[in-house]
This record gives sequence, C-alpha cells and structure tokens, in this order.
Amino acid sequence: MAAAMLSVSNFCATHGPHRKGNVRRELIDLSRRNRLLNTPQTAKRAHCLEIIGADPDELFVGLTRKSKQFGFCPSVSEGEIGDDIDSLPASGTQRLQTKLTRDVLDRRLLKFFREARTFEEEQGANILFLAIGFLRWFEDDRSEEPCVAPLLLVPVSMERRQGRQPFVLKGRDDDMIVNVSLAEKLHGSFGIMLPELPEGDEWLPSGYMDAVASVVAGQQTWSVDRTGIGLGFFTFSKFLMWRDLDAAAWPKASDLLAHELVAKLLGEDVPTDSEPPIVSEEESIDQHIDIASSVLVVDADSSQALCIEEARRCRNLVIQGPPGTGKSQTIANIIAVAAREGKSVLFVAEKAAALDVVYGRLKTVGLEPLCLEIYSRKATKAAVISSLDRSIRAGGVTQNNNRNATELRSARDRLNNWSATLHREIGSSGHTPYQVMGTVLKLRANGVPVFGRRLDVAGGWDRDQLGAVRQAVGRAAGAVEKLVVPPINHPWYGTCGNRLTPMDAERLKEDLSTSRKRTDELIALANRASAILKNQHDVSSVTLLGFVKCLKVLADTPEEGRDSLRDPAWKKERPRISQLIEHEKLWYRRAWRIDIWILLWQLSASSGSSTESLSNTTAPKAERPTASVRQTG
Repeated sequence: MAAAMLSVSNFCATHGPHRKGNVRRELIDLSRRNRLLNTPQTAKRAHCLEIIGADPDELFVGLTRKSKQFGFCPSVSEGEIGDDIDSLPASGTQRLQTKLTRDVLDRRLLKFFREARTFEEEQGANILFLAIGFLRWFEDDRSEEPCVAPLLLVPVSMERRQGRQPFVLKGRDDDMIVNVSLAEKLHGSFGIMLPELPEGDEWLPSGYMDAVASVVAGQQTWSVDRTGIGLGFFTFSKFLMWRDLDAAAWPKASDLLAHELVAKLLGEDVPTDSEPPIVSEEESIDQHIDIASSVLVVDADSSQALCIEEARRCRNLVIQGPPGTGKSQTIANIIAVAAREGKSVLFVAEKAAALDVVYGRLKTVGLEPLCLEIYSRKATKAAVISSLDRSIRAGGVTQNNNRNATELRSARDRLNNWSATLHREIGSSGHTPYQVMGTVLKLRANGVPVFGRRLDVAGGWDRDQLGAVRQAVGRAAGAVEKLVVPPINHPWYGTCGNRLTPMDAERLKEDLSTSRKRTDELIALANRASAILKNQHDVSSVTLLGFVKCLKVLADTPEEGRDSLRDPAWKKERPRISQLIEHEKLWYRRAWRIDIWILLWQLSASSGSSTESLSNTTAPKAERPTASVRQTG
C-alpha cells in the first residue's frame, strides 16, 4: 500500500491530475520482462527450474492435499540417481527429475532457498511457487519468438534438516493462485477471459488445462503445455495493489475516487494552507493534551506525544527520523490509542521487520490479542483462526481507573512546577537556576574547583552588580595568571599595606636588604646543619625547626656521654629504643600522679627502722603522713 501511494503521488506530480485514469498502470508490467508473462526455462540464467517426467495431477494432489514431500534428482546421464536416496528426510519421499547436473542442481536449489527465505523475512511475502502448465502465446501475428507463461501457481517452500542434507519441496497452507497478470494481459490485448479456478477439492490441473485450451483455441499459433512444471520466483504484490485500486471493483466507485486522502494524492484537492499545529513551539503540550485520554502503553517524549495526539485527532501526518528515534514506539502508542477508542488499524510496512518490531512492543504490554498478523507464514488459515480464537478468549476491555488519571495529572503538575522553577529568573540577575547549575557542572567537568564559601548575598545581585563582580573576578584572574603560582603559595602571601611614602620606601629598602643578608646566613647555616644531620630533603622553614630541636638535644648532651651517640645500636635497635621511649613517657605521666609520701609510709610500716631512718633523713616531721592519710593512684 505504501509503495502504491508513493507511485501514485509521483505520477501525479509529473503528469498532472488530468491523467488519473492511467495512474494504476504504473503499478503493473504487461511486457515480456514480467516473469508471469514470459518464463524462459532454457535461457542461460533461467529463473525457473524445469521439472520433467512428473505427473502434474499426482504432484498437485501430493503438495496441496496430502502434505507430501518431494526431493530433487539430477540429470539421468550422471548415473547418480540413487546415491543420496538414504539421506532424504522421510521414507517414501518421491523425487522430481531435473535436467541439471548434480553440482549445478545443488547450487540452484541453494540459491532458491536463500532468496526465498530472505524475501519472506524482509518483505513478509512468499514468492516461491511451483508452476504447473504453461501457455505458449505470441504478442501478435508477426511475432516469431513465443512467450511461455505459467498457468497454475502452487505456493511451496524448501526445507532441509541439516546443512549437508538434500532439499525437499513442501506445499504451503496458502490459497492457490492463478496467473492474474496473464489473465489481465489476455483480457486487455486479446479479449480472452482466462478461466477462474474451480471450487471444491476434487478438481485437478488437467481439467483446468482443458478449460484454458478451449478459451485460446481461436489463436492458431498458441498452445498449452499440459505437462510443463517449473519451480521459480513469481511476485504479485504490485498487481494486487493495481487490482485493489480499480474503482470498478469497489461496491461504490465514487467512494474511492471521492476519498479526501486519495483526492489529495491525485492532486485534485490540494489545500492551500496546512492545518495549524496543535501546540505552538512556545506553548507546553500539557495544556493541550489530556493525560487521561492519552493511553501511552510505552514511553514517549513530548514530540512523540504530540504525534500521537495528531493521529488521535484523525490528522494526516508524516513521521520521519533516523533509526533509534522512537518511531516504532510512537506507532505502537498510536495503535493502542486507536484500539481504545474502538477503531481498527491497518499497519502496512515495506519490510516485515518493521511489522515484527511494532508487534513485539504491543505483545510486551499485553496487547497481543488485539493484533491479527496477515503476512508471511502467519497469514495461513490455521494461524488466522488461532489468532481470532485468542482474541475472543481474551475477554472484554478493562476500563482505566479515573484515580490513576488524577494521580498522573498531579504528578505531571508537580514536575511542571519544578521545571518552571528551574527555568525562572533569579531576581533580576538574568540567570536561571538551570543555567547556574549547568555552568557549575561544566566547570567541575573541566577540573575547576568549586568556591568553598557560600555567597548568600549574591542571590540579591542584579545584572549590573553581577557584571561588576564578573569584571573584578576577571582582573583578579589575570593577576593570578601573572603570578604563575597560586597566591597561597606565593612568598608574599598575607602581606598588605597602603601606599608608601618615599621615606617609608627607603626604610623598607634597608630592612629588606638586612633581611636578605640574614636570610642568606640562615640558609648557609641550614645547609651545614643539613650536612651534619645527613638530611636528604630540601631545606624549608619546617625542616629548619626540626634542625633546631635536634641541635639543642645534641648541645645539652653531657660531654662524657656523647661518644655513646655514635654507637651503631641506635640504628640496629631503633624499634626497641622507640618502644622504650614510649614506655618511659607513659611511666613519666603516671609517676607525677603518685604521692611519694604514701609510698614511704607504706614501706616504713612493712620494713621497720631502715625505712624510718630513710624517712627521717628525707622529710621533716611536720610533713610526715598520719594514719588517716589519703591514698592516691
């Protein structure tokens, strides 16, 4: 349908509306190039595999009524007819004789199998048919080369169990097809009506061939090949569209020709102005789309929701976009909305993959019973009946709860309020919170540290104040760039002063000179101390303080004990020495909390006169503890 409309519109654009009667002819090819009108079987690159020696009636009945499988046999001259009999899938499988050698036959069958599968997967239609019976006809009395057109077309499929096993031919559960292109050609050019297929299940191809032979008996040079059989590709898609667009086939021809959309495609009713959009670019779609009536079964953004609303209001529109932009989701939502309103939707696509994607989305959300697949293998009678049965068993429609719609509206309004707040100007600053947060995130992504202090006063700045602050920050940034290092690491960080008079500058110059001299002396002494202490780090003010502490300890050490500092045990036993120092610190802190006189009294009570003599020589009587002394620690 899409291809048909495209061809119609293209024709109208180039030929004008006055030739609308010839538009349909753009969809059908009635020349010798059409395989349905001329199927050469002996050409170098024949598109039809000729089958010889088979009974048409027996083969027809086996494929369409008995579900038999048929294998293929290479040329008899090869002498290899029975080599692969055992590899056929089922016992009793009959074999169809061909004129091709084994290698050529295998390549031809593999080509047929791949092309038929690819076309069905992409286009959703079967084009592989077994042609039974051929009509040899001439375009006119002066023609010397005949055309060979198939008469009966039996839909078939090719299968094999494994990669190296031979192919088998099976019938499909599709309707039998007569060569409609040939019927139209004979009727239009020669006034011959090709007979319709007989009704019922008892007729045979031989009877149909007799009927065809009788209607063409008036053509002296024509003949019917009753035993001719060939396997090939035949497509009817454009012809079926051509037949559907015939106004004479409609119950009321005026219904097709007067249809508004058809009239626009034919160029007869082209509107001067397009319909105004539902929502302008400056407006919010939430003010025009009722969330209760928009049944979105899959996620949709604002642009997709607008397309869904356009379709719901029965407007004609074209949705286009690159892959991955949500076209299939939008179509699934449109179908769901239309089904909820009791409408029927015909979804047509050029390739079956597009149909499968949309069907999969509807199936995921539980709307599979609403879908009827009428393409590819899914259009068989059994599949259609099963789909209808599933839809009937699915039951009635469950009405949506109004409470859900109310909650959705409330949630939508809260989100819209948040969005309005984010995009509302902060005072008279000319900036919104959204812009400010975006700038902060961009700076953070570029590695710029965030200012560590809150500037609440900045919330009241207007555009002029923000401009002045921005200029001041720019000047400060330029000055910092000239410093090369961050200000906090600069030697003069923390210094400040007002303007200096010439005399202050002279005094400051003398002080700076004296300071520089003493700094040089300090650096020289620090280098000497660093050499003595074997320091391996750069000398700084912090290391200088450490040097001073170490040198003081060395200076306070008694001369008679300085040699012990050279003992290698200071290096070998360093962990143990560190542990002793920690214990000494602990003991030192506890010792100062103990009352020594209590200890002396306890010792005197236990050891007698020796302790008493020690007590007499150590402390005056007035300071000796009594029996009621307070114990500590």
